Amino acid sequence: MNEIILFDLDHTLYEAYNTWRNPLQQLFREHCSITRFPWKMYFKLRDFNNVFDLLYQKSFRHHWLTSELASLLLLLIEKRVDASLLFDELERIDFRLRVLRHKYPRPGMYRLSAMATLADHKVFQKTVQLAQDICNARSVRALTPEYYNMAAMTPHDGVVQCFDFLSTEGYRFYLATEGDYKHQIFKIKRLSLQSYFKGKILASEFYLENPSYQSALRTITTAVNDGSYGKKFYSKEIIHADETVRMFEMLKHKEHYFYYYALCHAIASDADTPEKVLLQSKAPEHLLSTDITPESKVLMVGDRNDKDMVPLWKIFQSACYLIRIKAGVYKDEKLKFKIPKRNYAETKNFRGVLSRLKKELKGGYI
Repeated sequence: MNEIILFDLDHTLYEAYNTWRNPLQQLFREHCSITRFPWKMYFKLRDFNNVFDLLYQKSFRHHWLTSELASLLLLLIEKRVDASLLFDELERIDFRLRVLRHKYPRPGMYRLSAMATLADHKVFQKTVQLAQDICNARSVRALTPEYYNMAAMTPHDGVVQCFDFLSTEGYRFYLATEGDYKHQIFKIKRLSLQSYFKGKILASEFYLENPSYQSALRTITTAVNDGSYGKKFYSKEIIHADETVRMFEMLKHKEHYFYYYALCHAIASDADTPEKVLLQSKAPEHLLSTDITPESKVLMVGDRNDKDMVPLWKIFQSACYLIRIKAGVYKDEKLKFKIPKRNYAETKNFRGVLSRLKKELKGGYI
């Protein structure tokens, strides 16, 4: 059985939206006396993830509450910072950062210019300082663990039955998910699905835990902070660090295809625990190689056409079979790319996945 079966996580294996939305609303109502949670403000803050990532280790893009995000929300809710001024400034910063990324493809030079850009924006700097001042307050710190405890997670009907069947029959299946590696592990544990995916959680942001990436990023950050980056710009050490960071960060988003190249190379290297290959790889250029000849059929189960279906079709063409679940926040997403019906199916919920998998697996190699 050479088939490789990939499963997306969020909205595919469980209902992700209300899992974080409901407890977030309840927490702020109980702790902060807020009767109506400011969703527009919350989502707008998350839109500027790249800006805040230069200052905070935790990402606002994820649905898990952080003390930093809670602090920023409280500042805006209490009107200690003018929300309209801050968001106007964030839009200007975000636009400038996009220009800088294009102008300076080397991460070190981008980071140097980006930090200078951030320093020029007074409202943003004031907000960050205020948020840092209150994010360690007991009331704010208490929100995070309480939020985790309240976020009850249950897999969709049919998920366990599907994994039991695939395990019993000896099929190889993996978690192909976009997001932070540790966050995705946390979710799988909360869903009680860890026994199925031991060593097989292939999150796109695994590189944040990769020693080679961390070492390269430290080299860049140290040189930027001590002012030596410009002097060392053409040194082998800095060039290697820049290239390492740049190549690893190409794996961040599933729709950019390189994530799937890396995933398939990792599985080819170690089918039992490809997770180790990704976490320990010292050569991102190997993971990014587009030289892939599928030895088997690749099957994908996900909820999004742009991230789960189209990239795999473009890579493997007729050697893949794609099952899209039309549920959750992306249920109405249209397929804007032509994929033959022979290679693409849709189902209203996860209960319809197993029958389609059985039918396709029984048919053998395409």
